[in-house]
Amino acid sequence: MSDWSTIDGLETFTTAYAPAKVVRDHTINILINGKAQGAEFIDAFGRSAYTPRETFGVVKGNRYRMRIMNAAATSCNIAVYVESHSLKVIAADGSLVDPVDVDYLIISPGESYDFVIYANQEESSYCMHFVGTSSSACQISSSAILHYNDYDKNLACSNSLIFDDVVSSHHSNYYTAPSQEMQTVTLDMLHSFDSVGSSLVGVDDLRYISLSTFYDDRFKSLNTYGGVQVIDNVAYKVSHAPLLSHETDGIEICEANGDYKIYESCEDKICSCTNVMKLELGKVVEFVLMNVKGSVYSHPMHLHGHSFLVMGQGTFDDQSVTEDEVKALDTSGLLQRLPVDQVVIKNTVDVPVNGYAIIRWKADNPGLWYFHSEVVNHHTAGMGVVIQVGDDDEITKPPKDFPKCGPWSP
Repeated sequence: MSDWSTIDGLETFTTAYAPAKVVRDHTINILINGKAQGAEFIDAFGRSAYTPRETFGVVKGNRYRMRIMNAAATSCNIAVYVESHSLKVIAADGSLVDPVDVDYLIISPGESYDFVIYANQEESSYCMHFVGTSSSACQISSSAILHYNDYDKNLACSNSLIFDDVVSSHHSNYYTAPSQEMQTVTLDMLHSFDSVGSSLVGVDDLRYISLSTFYDDRFKSLNTYGGVQVIDNVAYKVSHAPLLSHETDGIEICEANGDYKIYESCEDKICSCTNVMKLELGKVVEFVLMNVKGSVYSHPMHLHGHSFLVMGQGTFDDQSVTEDEVKALDTSGLLQRLPVDQVVIKNTVDVPVNGYAIIRWKADNPGLWYFHSEVVNHHTAGMGVVIQVGDDDEITKPPKDFPKCGPWSP
């Protein structure tokens, strides 16, 4: 799945940095394998035509495994619903889970799910709905067709379905769907098929990480969602040369996480640097990802080089909750974690608006790994950090004759 936009990535990026330009809703369709039924076209003879939708042919009695991934560039959580058919979820982000039957899925950018459809209904054609959730930047519906044998592939599909984002937590599990009796998957329903083991029961290194949007006075005076996306109050600055294969002289590296001087000094101005978080090799690390301070976007965060356990996720009723209050709740044991034998292994997690997500993983793959938002303009605007696993002498270096590169200008 991807979002089909009239605005290219460069304009989306520059719009975020230009507060005089009001960000407009620019997603005009959701593509399924590159296809969608878009606007009507009228030819020279007055005949109407539409671009073709994706179709999936099935034979009654068979089971079909499908892998669906959200490759949207914008903040576009998509609900997936197949008429009259349940979805048996068997994997999340490529990791097997104990099978669970649901009526629909909500998938954030960067996430993927594997599910099985059992073709056990009356031989006919059925709509597959792909709907941008009510809080997304892509509040639009698209469809594909699931057809038995050669039944009608031009079925008209409703575009009136409404889905809200779903949050897993010990305090809430809410959803809005065509029927209140419908069930979607939540993270606390998914259990890893493979044993996690006891090595991840305890935590060696606990980190609180702030995800937020910085608005300076230019943004605050305008009715716009423009702003700079930051981690720990710092916008990631892409280095002029790769950190792994080059000397870091001349690269403005900072370690914002845990450095309160940086954090506090960057609360009222835009700070940017090549943000690096250093972790000891072999330690069990836990991130409490906080998306508060008046957040308006959810943040699907992706980690390269490792997979992680999703220990918890939730939202707060208090819209003014602060990061210090989130930390205090956690210290008091009120941000509960699931048992390690009841969690899912993933590489992308959606951190909800005015909420949090907790991930745990073993830093056992030495190297430099990027941790970033999967929303392209958020990522480009600064929502990223390099995770350094291991000391410099524990990270394999490229060959001495490995080509080097640097900044380029015409």
